[in-house]
Parts: sequence; structure tokens; C-alpha cells
Amino acid sequence: MRGRVNADGSGMNFARFVLGVMGLAFAVVAGLGWFAPSVLLGPVGVGFTEAAGTAEVRAAYGGLFGASSLLFLRAAARPEHAEPALRWAILVLSGFVFGRLVSLALDGVPAWPAWAALVSECNGLIASLVALRRISKATAPTP
Repeated sequence: MRGRVNADGSGMNFARFVLGVMGLAFAVVAGLGWFAPSVLLGPVGVGFTEAAGTAEVRAAYGGLFGASSLLFLRAAARPEHAEPALRWAILVLSGFVFGRLVSLALDGVPAWPAWAALVSECNGLIASLVALRRISKATAPTP
């Protein structure tokens, strides 16, 4: 899996860029989830009346986004980890997009912060798919 690049290195460079940007974005969400959950979820109407609710946000948002951020940043620095990290990004972002579309169908039209999140998640998903395809094409066996 080492050295998966196009002849000019552009496939891996793009993958590393995508992973780096997602790693930083996920780190911001993780930080907010851990240290300022009301800043993260207040704009979408989530309030906290008990410690258990805040603990749940710290664990889920901080934990998932924090661990994913570390994976993405490591893969941006270590190209041999790019493919599995991109596959994880595709899986996670697909789940987020699917959840938002289910919510749209069941709950109605959300406020603008949810739309902004959906657009960001779709952009990350598309970029991850393109990056994975570019590094996969670079390693396809030639006849």
C-alpha cells in the first residue's frame, strides 16, 4: 500500500489535502463537543437540562469526531494510511448525509445550520470519493 500515487504524485497530494482539511474540521467539532457543547448544538435547537445530556454530547461528538480527526491527520501525514482513512470518511459522511435526509423526510425543513452541515458533509463526501478514486486508479495493475 506504500507509495500509492499517480506518476506526478497528484492523486496522493489531493488525498492528503482532503484528509488534512477533514482532520482539522473534525478536530474543531470534537473540541466544541468536548468543551462547548451548547455552542455546537445550541444553533440547531438542542438544549441541555441534565448532566447526562451534556455527557452524551461530549462522548459522541467529542469521541467520534476526535478519533476520526486523529485518523485523518495521521493519514494526511502518512500516505500509506490514506486509503483506509478515506474509506472511513466515506462511511461516516454517508451516515451523516443519510441521517439528515431521513430527518428532512420525517421532521420537515430544518433551520439554516442544519443545511450548512449537510452541504459541508456532502462536499466532504464527494471530495473523499474523488480522492479515493484518484489513488485507486494510480495503483490499478496495468496489463
